[in-house]
Amino acid sequence: MQRLYANTAPVPLSDLYEVVWQAVSPLYVLDNLSPDRLGHLRTVNDHAVQRVLKALASLGVVHLTEEHAELTADGCTGTARMRGEPEPGDAVLRILVELADVDDFRVWRQLLVPASIRLDRLHSVIQAAMGWENCHMHAFTIYGVQYGRSGGEIGFRDKRTATLAALLKPGGADAAPSRPRQRRPQESPRIELTRIGQ
Repeated sequence: MQRLYANTAPVPLSDLYEVVWQAVSPLYVLDNLSPDRLGHLRTVNDHAVQRVLKALASLGVVHLTEEHAELTADGCTGTARMRGEPEPGDAVLRILVELADVDDFRVWRQLLVPASIRLDRLHSVIQAAMGWENCHMHAFTIYGVQYGRSGGEIGFRDKRTATLAALLKPGGADAAPSRPRQRRPQESPRIELTRIGQ
């Protein structure tokens, strides 16, 4: 979907087959396969991609021809939503992410995100912006309620179903990601939110 979304013109099916092959093949040891066996696996890969594209076409998400695929308007809108992108008119928040307990110098990032972003997506954005590798347990604490990976013993609310827009109180914002059992507390950021659009 990302490859289709990134292109404004129809994408050759052969390009999509190659993208999927490059993503999937490193997961397996294929070094000792005969050329015939490797060719068979490539054919299976291509057929799997064709089945997925046909299913997406039946849903009206992809326009499919014999040689090309292209996202429809609905496909573009849906992909943008999956990526957490705002639609025209959506509220936008400016987020200041600053490391707490760092005395020598300020470590911070300023981000713009749609207010409708889910907390799991916000976590990914913060990880990328700070150059972190998502290797610590974490939770967002918003107005005293913790959101994280649900279903565990800790009892977090599910971060995949919570959006910033739904959690913010009118007139202000207060959110702080925390990391329970964090070994390096200096990496726990403090977040300030400012509504800047709509």
